[in-house]
Parts: sequence; structure tokens; C-alpha cells
Amino acid sequence: MSLRPVEFGEVVAEAAARLVGAVAQKAWCPLPRLAYLELRVPGRSVVLCLCAEGELSRLSVAEDRFPTPGEPAPFQRWLRQELTGFKLAAARYLEESRAIVLE
Repeated sequence: MSLRPVEFGEVVAEAAARLVGAVAQKAWCPLPRLAYLELRVPGRSVVLCLCAEGELSRLSVAEDRFPTPGEPAPFQRWLRQELTGFKLAAARYLEESRAIVLE
């Protein structure tokens, strides 16, 4: 079941409080609407799960990640190319469009 709008807002606010300033180290995209970002905060790495799969949409910190089968998909290569090394400056939830913005 997908998170409700108020839950999305709460999760994004908590993620922002803990992860703003974290640096993206790796990215995986094992399924078309599922991505993981490994973010480095001082002293540890955190895996952020981003799922846009209809009724399962969510943002969460993951203990493990779904394995990427075989050769990385073009989108996964693009994510790695574009995000690796960047610092998370902000995270917010736009309730009217039901979108999460990671800057």
C-alpha cells in the first residue's frame, strides 16, 4: 500500500533532517520504477529507496536493496553518471502534485 500524503510529508521531512548534506555514492535501478541511492553521511552510508510503483510508492531508508539483475539498465547508468558525487541540498514533498523533490 502506498503512503498517504500526510505520511509522505512526514517521511520526507525526517529524511531531509537526517540526510541533507549527504553525498550520493552509488545508484541502482533494478526495476523500472524502483531506485536506490547510497548516500554517505559522516560515519556511515545510508541506502535510500525510491519507489514510484502505483500503490507501492514510497521513500524509505532500506536495510538491503533488491539486486540488479545482469547488466545495468541505461537508466541506472544515467543515475550513476548524474548523481554520483552530488550532495543532497534539500528534500521536500509537494502535496498538490504528490511529488518528492530531492535537490
